[in-house]
Amino acid sequence: MKSVFVNGKSDWNSITDYGTTSLLALYPYLFIKGNNLNSAVIGLGTGVTAGLLSRFDRIRSLDVLEISEAMIKSVDILENENLGLKNNKKATIHDIDAFKFFRVTDKSYDFIISEPSNPWVMGVENLYTKYFYNIANSKLKESGLFVQWAHVNDMNNKLLVTILSNIQSVFKNVEMYQTQDGDVALIGSNSETPFHFDETNNEDSTVNILRRVGLESIKDLYLLKKYDTKEISAIIKSNASYQHEIFNPTLSFNSHKSFFLGEEVDLEVLLNPFLARYLHKDS
Repeated sequence: MKSVFVNGKSDWNSITDYGTTSLLALYPYLFIKGNNLNSAVIGLGTGVTAGLLSRFDRIRSLDVLEISEAMIKSVDILENENLGLKNNKKATIHDIDAFKFFRVTDKSYDFIISEPSNPWVMGVENLYTKYFYNIANSKLKESGLFVQWAHVNDMNNKLLVTILSNIQSVFKNVEMYQTQDGDVALIGSNSETPFHFDETNNEDSTVNILRRVGLESIKDLYLLKKYDTKEISAIIKSNASYQHEIFNPTLSFNSHKSFFLGEEVDLEVLLNPFLARYLHKDS
């Protein structure tokens, strides 16, 4: 088992965090159609998400954006965990801020995965703003997907709803999937069509991920779906949130407080079950 600590805080563990790092890669890959896919990952971290992506058959290119020199150097130390990411010809690691990269690149992406550190880390809160989501959205292809990692530990409901509100203000369709206890993936697209997994995929890489996270088939991934677009809209309307933007970083200040208090999001109470039933009365 290996762990990575940043400024004294554990940011990753090779066993307990595998569910999140692997499913963040698997969800968009199984949702998106076509071959020769262009992808990007914001936040190299340990390189596990990027390493898995670079092994998928339909991936043509992968841009990994990381501003920490120490994390980039750790790629060699963690080459067994990230599947030799540094030597994979599909992947390019850029020592650059995501804002700067997307402003200058003329590349368009089939999906972008945002997997930064926690929002209480200085500067990271900017990646949870409408401003940034609009920049990322401008680099997606028409059918492209944006995936936002979020945690529920050391957070409260108001903070998570703030992130949901900012994402849904930019993307027409937003769904929430769990990756493991304490973490979720928020998936947005410009299409109003619900996401559907490619259940015919039988690549060794995807099968291995499913086995390691304890799932028997791709269909089992639907069990991890927490909320769809209608439900997330209702959550935003029925719960309090902050106005979080570049020049008003309320998410940063309040997540510091939540972290100190050891709060936790209760995903089960975000939406009244009777309201959820009403939302789908015509389904």
